[in-house]
Formats: sequence, structure tokens, C-alpha cells
Amino acid sequence: MTSNRKDRVMIGVDGGQTSLRCLISNVDGRCLAYTEAHSSVEIGNQLDREARLIDTVQLALGLANIAPDLVASVWISMTGVPNRHSKPADLWRRIVAQAFPNACVAVDSDILAALYGAAQAEPGIAALSGTGSIVLGRNALGHFARAGGWGYLIGDEGSGFHIGLSAIRAMTQAEDQIGPATSLTELLAEELDLDTPYNIKHRLYSQRPSPRLIASLARLVAVAAADGDPVALEILTDAGRHLALLVHAVLRRLDLIDTSANVYPVGGILTHNRMVKESLRKELSNLAPRAMLAVPKLPPVAGSLILAREDLGLNASNEFLERLSASLPNVPTLRADTRRTWDLDSIKAHIRGRLIVSSQATPPDRTDDPYVLTCLARSALA
Repeated sequence: MTSNRKDRVMIGVDGGQTSLRCLISNVDGRCLAYTEAHSSVEIGNQLDREARLIDTVQLALGLANIAPDLVASVWISMTGVPNRHSKPADLWRRIVAQAFPNACVAVDSDILAALYGAAQAEPGIAALSGTGSIVLGRNALGHFARAGGWGYLIGDEGSGFHIGLSAIRAMTQAEDQIGPATSLTELLAEELDLDTPYNIKHRLYSQRPSPRLIASLARLVAVAAADGDPVALEILTDAGRHLALLVHAVLRRLDLIDTSANVYPVGGILTHNRMVKESLRKELSNLAPRAMLAVPKLPPVAGSLILAREDLGLNASNEFLERLSASLPNVPTLRADTRRTWDLDSIKAHIRGRLIVSSQATPPDRTDDPYVLTCLARSALA
């Protein structure tokens, strides 16, 4: 790269199951632009996710008036990626590297950025509960341990999905009269447009709602719990207990049980649901009395920037962290839905002139779909 250090910028991305967030800063930590867009993580929708990621980053570059060749490092923290050496990480890295051939590009799990942001690259534990759930910790020796993160079919206890599914189960058990009556029945019927509770079977098995939709039902549980519904209260309390067990497992594996380790609650559920957080705090006080819940110092997307800087061989100095923290609240911001199409004729001409190598084969009956062509064009390899 021919530009000097002051010209170079870093890109950090936090790709959760609900939102994509992109933050750009210079190498010294001054934030330049922030963009946020609706995510898309449904199974079989990889092309959509690729286009949305590139769009979100391009919006941030445009907002900051930064040319792509000035990007020195890109760190993508993506849900569903086990680690930076996995096949999903390599897929995302190759896609992003096409747009930034002069940059260091790395892809890793979203929980790693959450930990680095919350603890500002210091030892600690990040307990994430959003659509899914996972806990990651690091001790003073630099050793990592994680628990959870198995996905909604196997685990995700204490997550929004787990809470939403528990609400549905409570409704069906109340209908069968094998569980107590609950106000969740009425709330779910109104939210999901159910004539009777039994219609939930059709909604789940025929329409196959996304995990994100099920997780969104957690807000109904919070409403019912705030009104004193005992079933809803137990669901939220149980979620906190499950998260505490995950935290305890990580503390034990890192030999931090008897230390005053900081545990940072992150993700939508632990950020916005006081009852789940209090249940986590209470259960953790029994399992690891010296561990303490602490307020995250920076958001996960800033953690991605810290990791992007480390990928350049630069540590997270106090000066860098202070500048990052000070400039973040006033960074130029754009929140948008990035689903948009290009001119169809231009895309077809683009594809005819290139050998398209995509991460997934496109079904023949969708090759004339404008948005699919957009995704193909944006993920094309030169």
C-alpha cells in the first residue's frame, strides 16, 4: 500500500442474526463512519447475506468518503462462523477480499468481537444472548474457552429463540391442560394471527418461520412477565439460569472460579431484558460468588476494529482505545435496509463478460431474478 499510515483506515463488521453493523476508523482510532442494516441469516440465503454485507460496508465507505484502496484491515465478526480457520470463515474472507485486495481480511465468530469490545482486549467473559446464545472468555494467560453456541436445533439455551419457543410450548401445554393457564396464549394468538392455539402447528411446520421470528416473541414474554404472569416470569428466570451455567462452565475451564472475573452481558436479550439479566446475576452469585456482571466498555462492532488493528500487528494501546471511545458517540451514522437491485441489463452484461464463481449454485429457475443477479454480480470473482 502506497499511502501513509495517517491515510489508512480499518473496517470492523459485526454480523449478528438480526443486524449487520459496520464501523470505520483510521488506524489511530478516530471513528469515521457507522452503518447498520437489516441482516439475513435464513438457511439457503447465502447470496442475500453476501450482498447485504458488501452493501453495508460500501455505504460506510461512501459516508466517510473513503476509497477502497485506502483500507488496510478488515475484520468481519459473523454469526455462524466457528473460528477464523473454518470453512465458513474462508468463504466470507474470499468474498470480502475481492473488494479490498490491498487489505488484511479476517473473519471470525461474532462472540470474539463482543468479548474484545466489552473488555477492551483485556481478560474477561462475554455472555451473549440475542437470537442465539454463547459465552466466550479469556484469562490473563491469553487462553480462551467457550460454552454454548450450538445453534437453535441443539442448544441456544437462554437465547431469544429459547425464550420464544418456551412461550409457544407454554401456550400448547395450557391448551392441553397439562400446564397452567397463561396470558401468553392471548398474546401469541394476536401476534401470530392464530384462530386457536392449535393453528401454531401449521405456522411452525408448514410456513417454517425463521429463528429470528421465534426469537422476536421474547418481547411478548417480557410483556406478560411485567404484568405478573407466573409462567412468563419462570421462562425469563430459566433463561438467566441457563446463561449462568454457561458462564460457570467457562470460568471453570479458565480457572477463574475463585477470581473477581468481569462478566459482560451482551446481545439484545441481556441488553434490554432486565429480568433475564437479574436471573443471571442471582444464579451466578451462587455458582461463582466472586464473579461480577460488568457494563461492556465498547460494542461488538468496535471489538471488530480492535481485532482489525491487531491483525496489522498493532496492539490496542490506551491512546487508541480512548480515541475510539471518545469519537464513537459522534460518528456519522446511516441506518438503512440495503436490499436493492441494480439495473438488470447492466447486471446481465456484467455476467456475460465474466466467469461467475459463486459460493452457492443458483437454481436455474432464479437466474433471471434481478436480486439474485445482483448478488451474483457482487460476489463474482474476477
